[in-house]
Amino acid sequence: MTKTADTTIALKRKRSKGDEDSDQKAAADTPTPVKPANPKKPDSKPKDDADKKDSLKPIKQVWQSGDFHKTGRNKPPYNGLQISVQYKVDDAGKFEDVAVTFTDFTYSKDGVSSKIQALAVSDGWVEVPKPVKPKSSSDTKASTSKGDKGKTDFTVVGHVKISGEPDGKFLRLRLKSGLEPGFQQLGFIMRLSPPPSSS
Repeated sequence: MTKTADTTIALKRKRSKGDEDSDQKAAADTPTPVKPANPKKPDSKPKDDADKKDSLKPIKQVWQSGDFHKTGRNKPPYNGLQISVQYKVDDAGKFEDVAVTFTDFTYSKDGVSSKIQALAVSDGWVEVPKPVKPKSSSDTKASTSKGDKGKTDFTVVGHVKISGEPDGKFLRLRLKSGLEPGFQQLGFIMRLSPPPSSS
């Protein structure tokens, strides 16, 4: 091998080594990419969850009998019967926890209440329960002293049901309340309507 050939090989080796050194230096000078931090998740729940929660808020409706008065009279019957319902409706329109409260103001200015805790369409006609412990009052004592022995200050007698109709579900009554012979309450008194967000 000639001297010229040896020199050429030596130069090539030097250049190759120099290139490797340059590549290593360039790699060392290149900054390591920093992975961005995960963005903070919002504290609020998604809108869909919030809407669903709102749709399950209790709904309350109130009905008052024809003999109900805003201001009670000064003697019985004071101001009639009030019926309130409270319930929930899920996204599918199914009723949950339908509670019905009957408040009778016939003999009590403050009202005497009886409650059906849960009423469903499948229950059919359900009897209005008597209060567990009828409220005793001076008004009741006065009425019993006048020959009304055996009466309580809760006068509601009858049945109630949720009736499923083509245009919705309704609360239906067949009962009487008040002083004898009593006020007859028959028919559909209120529509159990889901909230606007569920319709």
